[in-house]
Amino acid sequence: ALISNKQGKQTFYFNPNDPDTSGLIKTKLNEQESIQLEAVTLESILQEEKIGEIDLLSIDTEGTELDVWRSMDWEKHKPKIVVVEAVTQKEINVEIIPELEKLGYSYSMTIGPNLVFQYTQITRKPHLMVYGSSYDRGLEHLLKMWPDIKKEVLDAELHVFYGWNLFDKVY
Repeated sequence: ALISNKQGKQTFYFNPNDPDTSGLIKTKLNEQESIQLEAVTLESILQEEKIGEIDLLSIDTEGTELDVWRSMDWEKHKPKIVVVEAVTQKEINVEIIPELEKLGYSYSMTIGPNLVFQYTQITRKPHLMVYGSSYDRGLEHLLKMWPDIKKEVLDAELHVFYGWNLFDKVY
């Protein structure tokens, strides 16, 4: 299937001698021939195949990678790793990095013409308290206050961490 950001008939340009230059964008390398093809969105394929979250998504569509990316319900699928071709026919798509970074992806590496991103968005717990000091530096006071804190903030959580055996190991 031809994947695009819109469904319906679209012109697909190709060079029979160099298929790597084929795509929806007409260039001097693929202007020799064209054909009308039925296009679908990536989201329609994912829905048809009943695909939810995605571990690895690779997009290589000869210059229309962001159109394909935008044709998917990103919130629903949240790919953990995304590989996107960023260099197509010697042109660099400078929009890819900012587009993915604003969604919580961080650039990991470059492999040939491809950029690799990893989803790094941190899920925050706004009512989580972490106590990470020695118990003799205030934990007993915090524990005395904790019932009052829980009355005010019902979903408050307290996690206590400390290297309890550190003194014994060092001395």
